[in-house]
Amino acid sequence: MRLKPLRLFNRLLKALGAALPFVLVFHLGYFAAGLLPQPLHPQDVPAVDMIVVLTGGQNRLREAVQILKDGKSKTLFISGMEPDVTLEAVLKANRIESDPDLLARIKTGIASRNTAENAEEVRHAVNEHKAQSFLLVTSNYHMRRALALIRLEFMEFNVAVRVLPYPVESPLFPRSRWYFTFSGWRILLSEYFKTYFQKIDD
Repeated sequence: MRLKPLRLFNRLLKALGAALPFVLVFHLGYFAAGLLPQPLHPQDVPAVDMIVVLTGGQNRLREAVQILKDGKSKTLFISGMEPDVTLEAVLKANRIESDPDLLARIKTGIASRNTAENAEEVRHAVNEHKAQSFLLVTSNYHMRRALALIRLEFMEFNVAVRVLPYPVESPLFPRSRWYFTFSGWRILLSEYFKTYFQKIDD
């Protein structure tokens, strides 16, 4: 017995509606796996022209400064600094001991308020320092989106540079148990929304 086209169409819509929640759950799980890149050990970091750290997450700056002190690069660029906060105050707030030599090797940017603006600010810093390679330091959950926006920014302006990601594990998004925490789910849904539904993020 042949179904009328309208009835067949209605059945197809019901089938798609029933499958949609499973598709969304699968896609969210796939997305979550992408927020947990393999960590890079400090001893495995190669020498680069610059270290770039994006502000906004715990432990990012401390690890970036330590890599700078280890001699992996001569310059550290901090993107997203507050314009009315001094570098010395930021280092002190992150429990980082500073000295004149360290301060002279750190450059700051105050023109960005979100990841898309970070990408533009980083491009200007890379051009200014004529860097051919840089280490990108940000939180593990933030790396996927930050890396995508920075590569897109460099591609748009035909800037050839090697970017090496250095994801920092965040206490708010622990690799082994993020799904047991409220902060883990909040970050996952926030990153999912910003990636697929916002052109410019908060």
